[in-house]
Amino acid sequence: LADLRWAWRMPDGTPRTVRAHLVPIAAAERSDGAVLVVEDVTEREARDAQALRADKLDLAARLAGGIAHDLNNLLTIVRASAATLTAAPPETVRAIDEATQRGARLTRRLLAISGRDVHEPVHQPVAPLLAGAADLMRRVLPPGITLVTGDAAVRGRLAMDRDAVEQALFNLVMNARDALGDRGTIRLGFEARVVDGTPWAVIAVSDDGPGMPPEVLARASEPFFTTKPAHLGTGLGLAIVRDTMAQHAGRFVLTSTPGAGTRAELWFPVAAGDLPTPPEGTAVPAPRHSPPPRPRHAALAGRHVLLIEDEFLVRFSTERIIAGFGATVTSVDSVEAALAWLARGEPVAAIITDVMLPGASGLDLLRTLRAQGARTPVLLVSGYAAEEVERLLADDGDAAYLGKPWEVDALEARLAALVGRRSG
Repeated sequence: LADLRWAWRMPDGTPRTVRAHLVPIAAAERSDGAVLVVEDVTEREARDAQALRADKLDLAARLAGGIAHDLNNLLTIVRASAATLTAAPPETVRAIDEATQRGARLTRRLLAISGRDVHEPVHQPVAPLLAGAADLMRRVLPPGITLVTGDAAVRGRLAMDRDAVEQALFNLVMNARDALGDRGTIRLGFEARVVDGTPWAVIAVSDDGPGMPPEVLARASEPFFTTKPAHLGTGLGLAIVRDTMAQHAGRFVLTSTPGAGTRAELWFPVAAGDLPTPPEGTAVPAPRHSPPPRPRHAALAGRHVLLIEDEFLVRFSTERIIAGFGATVTSVDSVEAALAWLARGEPVAAIITDVMLPGASGLDLLRTLRAQGARTPVLLVSGYAAEEVERLLADDGDAAYLGKPWEVDALEARLAALVGRRSG
């Protein structure tokens, strides 16, 4: 008798999994006997499946984190090099900058999978988010699918990480598109709600597709769970949406009825005065890809900066940028080389170091300096910030973090703030 498994339902309808197998009798007088064992393996198989999913997610996390690190280095080179162009038309430089920002959003998606995303909520209006998301979504929807948006006069404000929320909305619309096939309607809307006296802002994506049966709906946001063919879905889209809302202290509510479509809601907590809107005529911040020029910081003029970066092209590009701030730059490719240089007693106003380095890391350098009593300002640069980085920086006023790919103005401002704080 082979090892058999089958589905079983209890009298109350609860599904169970049953296993039957033969166990040979180990007795001197019997050599051909066996005992038939029938057991309920529902919980055991559920634990095994959960462990397998966790292993898959861990593998995906390590792969995504490594890819994101390399991509961020490449984008940093492009952005830093574009900032040094003087003969190129302004629109060319803006196009390069926009391309690097799109690449940065791609790495944010990878980092969301890896669990090492940098959550950066900013208090900002909802309308530009919805308008930008709708514009992007219309480009990827087939002609037979209509995207309907809600009230264009939405002027509420939320504390949100725009890139992360845009990615969540994109995932939801792609799911709706796949459910609809070639024809149907997707609705993107926004509304304010009050539940038990607590105000919420809700962004909803709904479709009039076939919907999901209860057993699929119950697992829809599990990592790697998908009903799509292997070449069409990874099963990570709704898991990322769920994690994004957890980062915003919000809720992800998914409802679906077979034959009546699916509705996904992103619930954001609302601060007093954020809804319904700021006053009419309030200026909308300039697009992030075209910030106003920033004057050079006098705090950096003539200062000596030590740069630690193992990637040659990133190091070369960053050297040129820092020199453009009016500072003198010494660059090395490892923490060990940096400590040897510092041991010579050369004066240095600040240190810029990548977090991820071969051998000792940028965090190791920070710990070593502080253990030695040195309060040299340290700017940690990386494509992601682990919890350990945030914990260390919370107690160190002479250290700061800057994500890759950084903007030149952001690098200058962050570096000048650190140097100015010490010299002041």
